[in-house]
Amino acid sequence: MAVEVEAAGQVDEFLRVLKKRVWWIVLPFVLIGSLGCFFAVVVPKKYVSFTEILVTEGGSTTELARARSTDNEGKLAPFTIRAPARIEKILRELNWSDYKALSGPDAKEYVRERLRDLKVTLPTMPDKVRQQLVTISYRDTDLNRAHQFLLALKRSWTEEVLLSKRNVAEKELAEANEEYLNHEADLQKVTEEMRELRSENEIPPPTPFMQSAEEARPAVFRRLDRVQQELLDQETRMEELNGSIELLTLERDSLPRTQAVGENSVQSPIDRQIEAADEAIAALALSLQTGGYSSSHSEYKKRRRKIDELESKRDQLLALRDTALRRQFGSDDTEENPAWVALDERARKLQFQRETLQTTIDRNTRRARELEAKSEQAQTALAELDRLNATRVSLAENMITLQKSRSALQRRLGILQSSQGNPFRVQQEPLVPTEPTAPNPWVIAIGSLIFGLGLGLGLALLKEFSKNCFRSARDLSRVMTHPVLGKVNEIRTRRDRARSLFVQSVLGGGSLLFALSTAYVTWSWAMNRDGLTESLVDAITSFQQLLK
Repeated sequence: MAVEVEAAGQVDEFLRVLKKRVWWIVLPFVLIGSLGCFFAVVVPKKYVSFTEILVTEGGSTTELARARSTDNEGKLAPFTIRAPARIEKILRELNWSDYKALSGPDAKEYVRERLRDLKVTLPTMPDKVRQQLVTISYRDTDLNRAHQFLLALKRSWTEEVLLSKRNVAEKELAEANEEYLNHEADLQKVTEEMRELRSENEIPPPTPFMQSAEEARPAVFRRLDRVQQELLDQETRMEELNGSIELLTLERDSLPRTQAVGENSVQSPIDRQIEAADEAIAALALSLQTGGYSSSHSEYKKRRRKIDELESKRDQLLALRDTALRRQFGSDDTEENPAWVALDERARKLQFQRETLQTTIDRNTRRARELEAKSEQAQTALAELDRLNATRVSLAENMITLQKSRSALQRRLGILQSSQGNPFRVQQEPLVPTEPTAPNPWVIAIGSLIFGLGLGLGLALLKEFSKNCFRSARDLSRVMTHPVLGKVNEIRTRRDRARSLFVQSVLGGGSLLFALSTAYVTWSWAMNRDGLTESLVDAITSFQQLLK
């Protein structure tokens, strides 16, 4: 009776595949695992150096806070510290040989690599705290380089901020000093202009000893007032002289210039008429002088005609009197009338006084015109003095403000130049790192072993199941309508077994030799490099340079 072959389980089938494809698993495991362990030892280790700096920010109104204020330099630290120009400057200062050998794009790429290894973080601070903590870290395969670079970076940043603040304060102070000196020069210039204006126009400077506003007036004003008053008095005197001369002339003309020799002083009726006519003429002339009439006024013309009529009548009376006298005395011998001579002498003296007074009036009139011109000039000078004085007061007030600003800037600069003006407080100084932070060699080694094992398993299964054929009796029973009763084992000859043994020996020996060689090179590189050849050391070093 035939017996059906029992189908193998999935686990048995999997183990069969592993046993059949064992070298597909062992070789990737050994090769990748050995190379991974070698890489974990040889790969350049990154050493991280870091520092923490507390930055005092602005916001206070005190002088010290304004001096120490860095205009939110802490919040701007990630941008200012990581500036490529700063990194290039630091690399030139450090004078690293690998950077010196580069130029152009290679140097730029070198700077970008340093930026990738540089981190600047700002931990969150309370809002009410006017401070900002800045953490700077830099990693490098050379622990000394990591420390040197971070030290230089910290010094460059802090010194640049302090120098920038000092330069700004010095510039502001220099500008304030220059503006103060300019104001001082302008004030001196305005004062000199005011002094010259006062000197040219005889304007006395204001002093506390002046008793009245009259004393502060320009002297030309006082002289003009005096001359004008003199002119007014002289014109009044001239009017009086003119009136007196006119009255004397009328009185003189009312008398005969001559008289008969031996004529007595008995007054005849004709003399009384002549005297009455003279009195009427004098009264009318006085009324014209005191009435204030103009020559075109009707009243003036009426009285003037009346005077002319009286003078004509008086002339007729004088002619009648002379005829009567000649008849009475029967002689033509005459002599000058003493009364007429006396009045004429008085009239001449008054005319001489009038001429002298007119000369004085003309001279004072010219003097008054000159003084009026100077007064107008002095008035303009007074207006200019008012403007200059307002400018002087404004300059003086500005100088007081500038002096306060200068004092504040000097105090601020003094604080900035002292330790009090330093807004940086180093919480953690950069130290030389002792342990690498990345990469982790254990993670690389174990990961490479796991990856090699997984790759081997994957290749084995792929090799096994990628063929389109029956691999076991179970696969055959799935497609056959009749049960599988049995199977024939693989038939291997002695030659096949010998060849399989040779292949296995070569693969096993080669894998073992590769693993041992890799382990020896790895150990020698880590513990004693003298055991390695110079060419191998150079090759590994070049490989490390590529990995950096």
